[in-house]
Order: sequence, then C-alpha cells, then structure tokens
Amino acid sequence: MLKSFAYMVITLSYMLAYEAQAQEVIEENVVDTSTGADILLENPQKEVDNTFDNDIRAEDSGARVSGDAANDNVNHKVNREALSSAKELVQPVVLTPESNEEDALTSESQWQLFGALRTAFVQRWPALERPYVGHDDGFELDQARLGVVLPLSKSLEGFLQLDFSRGAPREDGVGGVLLDASLKADIIENSLWLKIGQQFMPGPLESQRSRREMVFTNRSVVSSGVNARDGYALLGTGTARELGLVLGGTFDNQQTFGLNYRLGISNGDLGTNNQDDSFALYASLGLRLKDIALLSIGAHQNARRLGDAIIQRREAERQAFADLELKLYPFVFHSGYVMREVAPVGAFVGSSVEDAAQQFRGWVLRLITDQASAERLWRTRFGARMSELKLDNAVLSRDVRELAIAVWHRFKGEIDQSVRLEWLNRQGDPGVITHQATVMYQLIF
Repeated sequence: MLKSFAYMVITLSYMLAYEAQAQEVIEENVVDTSTGADILLENPQKEVDNTFDNDIRAEDSGARVSGDAANDNVNHKVNREALSSAKELVQPVVLTPESNEEDALTSESQWQLFGALRTAFVQRWPALERPYVGHDDGFELDQARLGVVLPLSKSLEGFLQLDFSRGAPREDGVGGVLLDASLKADIIENSLWLKIGQQFMPGPLESQRSRREMVFTNRSVVSSGVNARDGYALLGTGTARELGLVLGGTFDNQQTFGLNYRLGISNGDLGTNNQDDSFALYASLGLRLKDIALLSIGAHQNARRLGDAIIQRREAERQAFADLELKLYPFVFHSGYVMREVAPVGAFVGSSVEDAAQQFRGWVLRLITDQASAERLWRTRFGARMSELKLDNAVLSRDVRELAIAVWHRFKGEIDQSVRLEWLNRQGDPGVITHQATVMYQLIF
C-alpha cells in the first residue's frame, strides 16, 4: 500500500509541474495590443502608409495583414500558440527520417502567398459631348492579383506577382498578366542589396508607393497622366516596371537620421525588350530626419527608338524630381515636383520631318490624416490632393489641373477589407472629363 501511495504522489507531482510550466508559457506570450500598428510581412514595425519608410516599396510589392484584424485577434492567436507550446512540453517534436531538428523548429523557407482584389463603380461627367470620352460608366475590376515571396536563403529572396485583371500584352510587351518577377540578394545586411528582374525603377515617391496603401483610388494626373477614355491621352511622369537591375541600401539611425539610395539600369523601353543599343539609367536619394521630415531627389535618362522598321525615330528623355513630406500630427503633408524633357535625335528614318521637343512639368500637393488618428476615427482616413501637369512644345500646349477628395474606411474583422469614396474634378484641358465619382472595394489576403 505504501508503494502504491508513493507512485500516486510521484505522478501527482509531475502533473503539477507540467501545469505550472504551461501557465508560465501562456503568461510569457501575452502581447500588449494597445499600439494598433498594422503588421506587414515585410517589416512588422512599419505602419501601412509609413511616410518615412526610407526603403519605399514598389507598387503592390508585398503582402499586408490588417492591423485591425491583428489587434482584434492577436490575443486569441497568442493563446492558441501558448497552448500549443505548453502541449509540446509533454509531447516533444517527433523527428522523422526525412526531417531534422532545424527544419522542425524553423519556417524561414516557407512561401509567403498574398493577393488583392480591387473593384469599383465609377460615374463620369464629361465636359464636352465627345464620342468615346466619359461614356464608360459602371463597374470596373482594378486589380485581381496573386503573388508569392519565396525566401531561398537568409540573404536571397524571390518575388513573383501576377494580375489577372490585365489584358493580353501588345507586341511591344506592355500589359499581360505578369507584373513582377525578380530576385533580391542582400550583399551587406540593409546597407547593400541587389535586385534583378522585372520591377519598378527608382522614381518619384508617388509612383513608387502601392495604390493599395493610398487614401485615394489612384495616383495623381502628374504620375498617371490622362487615359484616352477620359479625354485626350496625356502621358504621365511616373516610372513604370521595366526589366533591369537595381542596387540599393539604407543607412538608418532609428533615433535621428536615415539615408536611402537606389541606382537602376534597365532596357529603357515600355516593354521588356530593348529596341536599341543603349540603356536607361536611374538614381534616387532619400534623407529622413527623425519621424518629422523626408526629402527625396532623383533623376533618370533614356535614349529609345520608336516606330516600326520603316519609319523610326530616336528620342532622348531626361527627367528630374524632388519630393518633401512632413508629419504634422494628425496630418501628413506631401509636395512633389517633376520636370521632364523628351527631345528628338536626328530625323525620322525615311522622312525629313522632325518631331517637336516636348517639355512636361508637374506638381502635386497632398494632405492626409495619419494612421494613428485613423484608429481614433473608427479606422477611417481622409485626404485632399491638388495636382497639375503641363505639356509644352512647338505644336501643342496642354494643361490639366486636378482636385481629389477621398475617404478610406477599413472594416473591423479578421479579413483586411476596406472601401474608398472619392470625388475628382479636372479642369484646364477642354477634352478631359470634368467630374468623376468612385466607390471602390478592396480585399487583401
């Protein structure tokens, strides 16, 4: 009987010990969720619209998890993880012949799948009654994207992104389902990295940031120009995806100062093929002062050949830009200026007619509420934007001014869903639409 009683005491002591260890694990994994910061797969410390992110992400080039979803459910997730950890105390990991301890305890090599859906209803009111302009009101599919981030090693990462809302590519390679296909290597951690493949080249801040993270439904007329369906087509000044190589890095003192640089070289054409023997060169430099100010400057040049094999012309393109952002709680103020010149080189092949040089000048002013204030306003942000794009040459002069007012509301829940309401007014060029109203739904997973 004494022997049985001893076995019972030993068994009870083991049970109490395991229960105490499990309770300690649960208490150690409790997280304070009062900050309300959104969680990014790229950097958990950054907000969704981090104005002072020196390593600015290219258009739609990453997955994001809703901050509201994270705040609402992090305690439940932590408790589940804590219980799972406590369970492992009494049920150790069983290694199979095909696995090892390192593979069982780490998941750095797992793929990160992400996607986005953006659909909208648009109503347009043209300034003049003209065929094919302002008459395509209705529902639109802006994005239907799916991508994957593939960590190949600690310093090597692959990136692929598709958009199924885009049409088939033209002969010059523009369009198509493929958006990004690149490989990034960290040569010196954060200070020097190399990225090769189809990607965004360095350029103005507005053209570098994802539209999914903007309060507005689209970029300004300075960056995106005027679509043919909205009036006389006018090319914007924003940089696009090209096939090439980008070298960059960041030197950042988290307390006071940060510096970011990017150097790029690409084929220089709108598509992925190079039509001449030269390349396009890009450069940008960003300077950050604490969390108060960000200054970005840059330039690029490109010589390209346009037209078919019978009638061709060569153009030399040069562009310079400057951006300034200030954080004035609860607002973020942004101003940008772009100057671009496209000049002909020689004459048309097979013709004596020379094309006129074109000069583009554009400015943009933007004022939005920051992420912190949105948490106090039911996850809602507000924004106003003014911009102007001018085109001058010996034959034609164009001037388009734009005013946009937008509201962006994020729904509460586990899924990152939001809706935008935007009113846009354009003036100047009589050929463009006068008013446009947009309601856009966005889903990110």
